[in-house]
Amino acid sequence: MDYSGAIRLLSEAIAASGVKKVIFVSSISVYEETKDFKIYTEDAEPNATSVSGREIISAEKIMLQNPIFDTTIIRFGGLIGAGRHPLKYLAGRSALGNPLGPVNLIHLRDCKQVIKKVLQKDLFGEVYNAVYPLNPPREKYYQEKAREAGLEIPEFDHSKASEGKIISASKVMRELEVDFQEKI
Repeated sequence: MDYSGAIRLLSEAIAASGVKKVIFVSSISVYEETKDFKIYTEDAEPNATSVSGREIISAEKIMLQNPIFDTTIIRFGGLIGAGRHPLKYLAGRSALGNPLGPVNLIHLRDCKQVIKKVLQKDLFGEVYNAVYPLNPPREKYYQEKAREAGLEIPEFDHSKASEGKIISASKVMRELEVDFQEKI
């Protein structure tokens, strides 16, 4: 079964259960990467063209459009923490693409804080982008993290144009009053 089909079944089950409020954890992959590093806020229409991105967009719509319960969508960036970090897959590699592409990560502790604030403030029927508020270039970020960790420095290829997106966390910081605790 496809992802959005599974979410449709989940939505129906939630509606039948009597649950009235749902937090749906989604992904910033609903936004397309561009050569000019477009800045996306929650007001931007999701525009992913990949199959998985379109499936996630469809799943979000299914959850938001169910009239039986209120859904808040939280679009998290790349997850780090609890032993998880993309540097593990990049350390020591060469000819990596997209050196100037912005990094959009969030620490697990900050993910928990975002969810907790939605619950505490009872903010449902909303969409939030949740990433650490700074978006350094991939090359600079991963090379610095490799040095800090004592790992082999990844090398990037500058022969192709970089693409990416900058995800704004301003709504999370403003409405949820999230103070990001974990520097990426």
